[in-house]
Amino acid sequence: MLSRLGLDSEALECFEMALELDPENFDVLINKAISLEKQGNYSEALEFYDKSLVIKLDSKATYGKANALLNLGKFPDALKCYDKSLEIDPNNNDAWNNRGNILGKLENYQEALDSFNKALQIDPNDDYAWDNRGKVLEKLEKYEEAIESYDKSLKINPQLISAFIGRGDSLQELGKNQEAVESYNEALKIDQTNIYALHNKGFAFEEMGRNQEAMECYNKVLEIYPDFQPTLEAKKELLEKNHDKN
Repeated sequence: MLSRLGLDSEALECFEMALELDPENFDVLINKAISLEKQGNYSEALEFYDKSLVIKLDSKATYGKANALLNLGKFPDALKCYDKSLEIDPNNNDAWNNRGNILGKLENYQEALDSFNKALQIDPNDDYAWDNRGKVLEKLEKYEEAIESYDKSLKINPQLISAFIGRGDSLQELGKNQEAVESYNEALKIDQTNIYALHNKGFAFEEMGRNQEAMECYNKVLEIYPDFQPTLEAKKELLEKNHDKN
C-alpha cells in the first residue's frame, strides 16, 4: 500500500522487516524489487527480482527483471527476459512494446516492427506503440507508413511531442519540408525549448534554402544547450556555405 501511495522509502523499510520474518516471501520480494526500481536502484532491484524468481517463475517478476536490465543498458539480457515473460503472459502489450524498443536499439528493425504490431493487436490505443512503430518504419525507409503510424499515435495523444518530431522527420525524407516545419511547430507549441524539434526545423529550412530562418533555429538550440554537437556542426556548415556564396 505504501508503495502504491508513492512512499517507497517507507515501503522499503516495511519490506525489509517482513523479509526478516520470512526471507522467502515471494510477494514481499517482488514488491521490494518494484519499489527499488521506482527509486532508480536498478541493480538492487535486479537482485530481488532474481530472488523472487528462485521461488516462482512468474510473468510479473520476469517482466520487472527485464525492465531493470533495460534501464541498466543490458539489452540482450533484457530481451531474453521479455521473451521469457511473454512465454508466460503473451498478452502483456508493454512487454511487446519494450521488446520492440530493444530490438530497435539492436538495429533489428523488422523484428522490432513485428513486436510493436503484436503490442497493437493487444491494445490498439497504445499511443507509445504507434509512435515507436513509426520510428522503426522510418529506419526501414517506409516513410509514408511511418507518417500513418505517427498520425494514429497523435490521434490518441495529441500532446506526444516525439510523434510530431518523427512525423516531421519522415516528411523531410519525402522532401516535404514545409509540412515537416509545420509538424515541428506543433511539437514546439507543446514545448518551445525542445532542441530536437528546433534543430530539425532548422535543417528543413536549410533544405528549402531559407538559411536565415535555419540559422535562427540553430541559434535557439544553442541558447538552450550550448554544447549540442549536431547543431554546432550544422551551424558551422551553414556559416561556411554562406561565406562561400559571398
